[in-house]
Amino acid sequence: MLLRLLGAGAVFCAGAAIGWQLAQPLRRRPEELRSLAAGLALLETEIAYGATPLPAALERAASAGPPAAALYGRAAALCRQGRLPSEALEEALAELYANSSLTAADRQALSLLARVLGASDRADQARHLRLCRERLAAAEAQAEAERQRHERVYRQLGLAAGAAAAILLL
Repeated sequence: MLLRLLGAGAVFCAGAAIGWQLAQPLRRRPEELRSLAAGLALLETEIAYGATPLPAALERAASAGPPAAALYGRAAALCRQGRLPSEALEEALAELYANSSLTAADRQALSLLARVLGASDRADQARHLRLCRERLAAAEAQAEAERQRHERVYRQLGLAAGAAAAILLL
């Protein structure tokens, strides 16, 4: 009987853990978008007002937080290796996308920016950075609404499935 109770407890905990794991991307995505948008704001300031060279501006944008540091820091390193800024940002974005909670629409917004980064004058780049930031802000608002609607559902569903499986074991 004790072994059955331990097994049921383990199954319940596993169900709860699965629910929490499913809710994690919903919780991380708004934070990641916020960090990337903050990095874009820093990048825009460095380019438009500081007239900072792009690799240095990307390094400063990397100070915005964890996902921004990975994206802009990697892009800066690739630029310093002689890669074009558009190629560098696109490659860094591909690396970030594989390990993040970003959606295809989020990636597309950043990819559109990557195509024009470093290819025009400061004013045009600032305009594209502002546009990308607005897209990320809209995506963040949508992600936050989605998180509020679905995060709790996933956690509760994991708990309920774990409880149901535990009851069936007993």
